[in-house]
Order: sequence, then C-alpha cells, then structure tokens
Amino acid sequence: MILMNKRVLLISPSPYFNLKNSDGVGIQGTLPQLIKNENMSIRYLSASLKDKGFECDIIDCQLEGKSDQDILEKIEDSEYLFIGISLSVQTIFKDIISLIVKIKTRYSGKIVVGGQFASIEYLNILKNYHAIDIVVIGEGEETICSLANNLSLGKDISNLKGVAQRDFEGNVHSNGSNWIDNLDSLAYPDRTGIEHVIRAKQRITIISKRGCYGKCSYCSNISYYGEKKNLRFRSPENVFNEVSEIYREHKWNRFVFHDEIFVDKSIRGMKWLKEFHALIKQEDLVLDLWVKLRANDCDDDLLKLLFEIGVKTIFLGVEAGNDNSLKRFKKMSTASDNTQAVNTCLKYGFKVNIGYIMFEPYMSFSDLIKNYEWISQYSFSEPQNFYSYLLPFNGTLVEKQLLKDNLLQKNEWFEMGTYNFADSKVSFVYDILSKYKNKISETEYYVNVARVLLFDMEKKYDLVKARTLLNNAISDFSLNVNLLFANILVEVNDSSDFPSWISDKCRDFRYENYSINTENIKSVCESIIDECLLLKNNDISA
Repeated sequence: MILMNKRVLLISPSPYFNLKNSDGVGIQGTLPQLIKNENMSIRYLSASLKDKGFECDIIDCQLEGKSDQDILEKIEDSEYLFIGISLSVQTIFKDIISLIVKIKTRYSGKIVVGGQFASIEYLNILKNYHAIDIVVIGEGEETICSLANNLSLGKDISNLKGVAQRDFEGNVHSNGSNWIDNLDSLAYPDRTGIEHVIRAKQRITIISKRGCYGKCSYCSNISYYGEKKNLRFRSPENVFNEVSEIYREHKWNRFVFHDEIFVDKSIRGMKWLKEFHALIKQEDLVLDLWVKLRANDCDDDLLKLLFEIGVKTIFLGVEAGNDNSLKRFKKMSTASDNTQAVNTCLKYGFKVNIGYIMFEPYMSFSDLIKNYEWISQYSFSEPQNFYSYLLPFNGTLVEKQLLKDNLLQKNEWFEMGTYNFADSKVSFVYDILSKYKNKISETEYYVNVARVLLFDMEKKYDLVKARTLLNNAISDFSLNVNLLFANILVEVNDSSDFPSWISDKCRDFRYENYSINTENIKSVCESIIDECLLLKNNDISA
C-alpha cells in the first residue's frame, strides 16, 4: 500500500508545564509568553525533511506561546504522515505523555518521539507507553528522513538505523543510533517563526558544534553520545554564512550559541576560533553574542578573540566553589581555576552567567561552607545559586552511584527522585532552606518578567528610574537570601573553624528566625510590569 502522504508535524511542547507558585498553583502566564527561545532540534529535522521533498509544519510552543489546546486544534482537521514530538527534557516527561495521550484521541497515525531523554530511555518508553509508536535514537536528521520516506511508501521500517519500535508481540527492537559526522552536510535550520524572537528583542539561536569533551558526572551526554562522539565542529565558514544571512536579511545581531561548549583552547579549537574571527572582521559584522565556556578554557588569548567578535555574555559552568565537589563532578578544574576564569572574564568586561550546584549528595558541611564563600564574593550571584540542588538525571554517573549506594529513592523510573545527603548537617541546612525555596523561586519569576519587559521597552522609552528601582530591589533581595543562607549555616555549625566573617555578617540577621521579605521586590516588579505592559499596549494600539 503506497500512502504518498508527504506532510509531517513536529512539536516542541512548552517547558513551563511544572512552573508553580508558592501555593502550588501552575503558572502559564506572562513569562512563557515573553521568553522566545527556538527549539533547534525540530528546526534541523524540519529543514532535513524539506530538503528531501517533504512538507513540514512546526509548533514551537515556547516560541509561539502555544498551549496544549492550540496543538489539539492544529491536528483536528489535518492529516499527517506522522507527528514528531521533542522529548529531550526528563523533568516534563509526565506532562508530555499526558499531551500525547490527548493527541491520540484525535489522531490515529504514528507518534514519533526523539531527543536526549527519549534516546536514553527508549526501552522504558516503548514498554510502558503504547501511545508512542516510534523512538528516534540519537541525532535524528538522517533517521527522520528515512523514516518519512519508508512510511510514505508503505515500506518496512524495522531495519532503519536509529529507529526503535515494538513488534506485534510488544517486544522492543532497535537498530542502534545515528550520528552526524559531517555537520556541514546538514541544511540550515528551519527559521519559521523567527519574527517572534526579533519582535521580542531576544537572541536567535545558533548551533555551531555538537557534543562535549567533558565527562561530567551529572551530565546525560555520556549516556546519550557514548564514548564515540566527542566535540564535533561545523566549519567556521558554514557557521559564519548562517549568522551573516540572518544578520543581513533580518537586520538582527543578537545571537546565542547554544552549544555544550562554544570553543575550547585546544589547537583545533583555537584554529576554528581564529578563522571565525577573521570572517567576522572581514565582513565587519557588529554582533552581540552569548556563548558557553568551560572554566578551564578561559585564558587571555581565547577571551581576547571572543571580545573582538562581539561576545557580550559568557555562561560558565563552574558548578562548585570547593575542590572535593569538583572532583566528584569530574570537572577537570579546581575552585581556583573557577575564580581565575570568572575574574578574567570580568576583566574583559563580559557579563558572566554561571551554572552552580550548591548542594550535592556526597558533600561535607565544610564543602558547603566553601561553596557559600565562593559564590558570595560575586555580585552577579542570583538567589537560585543558594538553593540549587544536583539533579540526578537518568543515565548519569551520579545517578548510577546514588542507586548503587542506596541513597536515591524513586517511585517511577522517569522521576528524578530524591536522595539522602551523606552529611547530616548538609541535609539539615537543605531541609530548612527548602521551606523558603518556593517563595524565593516565585519572586525570581516576577523579577524575570520585569527584566524581560524592561529590556524590551527601555530601548524606546526613558525608564531609567524603573531600571534603578529594579536593580536596587534585586540587590536587596539577593542580599536577603544570602543572609538567610549564612544564618542557617551559623545555626547548624558547631565547629571552631567556622569562618568568622560569616558569623559577623549574620550578627544582625540571625535573630529574625529565618525570615525573608519578598513583598518589597514583588511590589517593585509588579509596578514595572504594569508600566511596561501599558507602554507595550499603547504601541500596539498606535
């Protein structure tokens, strides 16, 4: 039977399924509508399908502000060869399954999922969730085209590399994973909906590399890529041409390189960067770039080149301020390396964002104190840095170790689970701080909404007063959270070597019984949000 249906639907569900306020009520409002990030996975898949003559529709929920209901309405009267759904993020797995079950009530064709989590857990997914027909394992550009071709012609798909499915008896079969060796062979990603990013004055996403040379114990990359696929580069020319095309066609210069690592200081990495640098300078592009680096790659030669090509913000995965945790994380860096990396980045004037894990299961109380001391020395620290908690993602080295040591408890295989801390003092500090976590994270939600709106509107209106109010409120709130954490440390500690400066810092605070005031910053944020939304609505009306 030849079907010859050449139309495919690819869906990227919302990452905000689990966003809750302090009362446990779901938040699906302003922030999801404001943040306009592209899901690059489905965009590369769409471009590959179109390159092979297939039609492809995209629903990128975060970019377009779409809900489950919008998805269901889209498929109501449409016929697709199959529907592909991005299933990369473990934390929203249950919500995506709920969405897929709803889709199945309106669509009788095949449901295909892919992404990192789906690739790692394809056996459990296909055994337990019959609403899902096929899992694409690994990088899907070649696999999805082969799959679409065979399905459209009514051909067997059981021998396709990178495809996992059930047989008639319910047994799961797969033919390994597919990986792309020559990244330049891929079509540029489908930029349908790019106007949403530009209208929101946010960053267009570029993927210049795949993989990572790191072997971090908390990262799923080891299970996803295995030992065979390390860092792979697109050529400097290939990346430059994509950036230049968007720059000139859309008159837009803000980009985020969403690679695991933008560049390293290896001979190959520096050669790539110098060639990319030469292309940008030759064409005189004026860019505003956001990139990720590892701390052990931050030296003057590399950072100078980044500064000259227009990098403004660097995300550093420092992860800890103590050497013991960094060794357990297999980070290839020390706390001293992290300090030097941050300070060198600041010297060049880069804005620094960091990944930081304050709590991890095997740390001692002394490790926790050092983590607090390290993050407290920087003004860019955020409240979330003080309650961040290592997440034992499925397939990671740390998850396997926790299971081996009987420290990790799970009710379902797809859950992140909870773990016991090896040090009772660390556990006690975390338990106290957890009582404030929802309140703090809800306040950060308000802060982020205000930040995004203010950044959008202050380019057109004089909002200096609002910016000053917000910055002061954020500073006060961050200090409040910092002091809360320090106060808890002091209360828990009973050793004589506790740093005296932390005790001194808490002297005027510790008697407030762990109180934290969020009313002032919420009030400031709400007033700024109201002002910016009014200006935004006036612009639309005009």
